[in-house]
Amino acid sequence: MDTHQQVRLDFLEEAEEYFNSLESLLLDLDVQGAEPSLLDTAMRSAHSLKGGAAMMRFVPLSQIAHRLEDFLKILRVRQDNSLVNKEVTTLLLQGVDCMRAVKQIHQQQDSVDENWLTQNAEP
Repeated sequence: MDTHQQVRLDFLEEAEEYFNSLESLLLDLDVQGAEPSLLDTAMRSAHSLKGGAAMMRFVPLSQIAHRLEDFLKILRVRQDNSLVNKEVTTLLLQGVDCMRAVKQIHQQQDSVDENWLTQNAEP
């Protein structure tokens, strides 16, 4: 395996830390509501994932992280606790699960099927 490929695989391993952080923060949001500091930290995690994945040319992972970051920005700007409910939290957590699945596909050095992405990342 060449150095470039090893760096890419190392990034995917490190991405798990961001997934865990996001998951924890989203669960905290479910309890605390639209807490600005939680949303800021979650947005930074999603932003770091987005940028790192883009640099490593993991486009589907970057796209999902970008969408998650955008949704978190909406919650942050509106600062409305009524927007953070079980349904919203569940959808955000499903986004993290989707990123994990995409990460596994990338680790197997497969490409992400567009139909799969549409079915699993679009909702």
